[in-house]
Parts: sequence; C-alpha cells; structure tokens
Amino acid sequence: GYQQCVELKKINNCIKHNGILTQEIQSITEFANSQYLKHEQLELFYTRINNKVKLFCFYLKEKIKETITNDKVKNKHKEQSL
Repeated sequence: GYQQCVELKKINNCIKHNGILTQEIQSITEFANSQYLKHEQLELFYTRINNKVKLFCFYLKEKIKETITNDKVKNKHKEQSL
C-alpha cells in the first residue's frame, strides 16, 4: 500500500507539472516505454493501486487513532501520579 501511495504521488506531480514521463515514472509498470501519460494507462494504474491505497490509508488511520488514544492514557496516568 505504501509503495502504491508513493507511485500515486509521482503520477500526480507529473500531471501537475508537465505530463512528460521521467525514467522514474517509466519504471512504473503501466507507464514503461512511454513518453506521455495516456488515459488508458492512467485507468490501468488506478485499477491496480486503488484497493491497496485505500487499505493503507485505513490501517494508517487506525494506527494514528491507536497512538493518540495510548498517548492520552499515558498522559492521564502521569497527571494522576503527580
């Protein structure tokens, strides 16, 4: 999931800047041997990464919530021990 998020960021930046594919972008399966982004390639890329990105974001959110909750509990115990 994380790697797919990184790839998505690279494609997003490519779209924002000029749409010309660097070697880094061409290393992504759907864009190999291409000079420009094409709609069909973007659809294939999105189909491949979509679920993995969603799962990564879900688990990241849960881990953040868990960390925040644990920190609140630790801080509460510290306050009570003072």
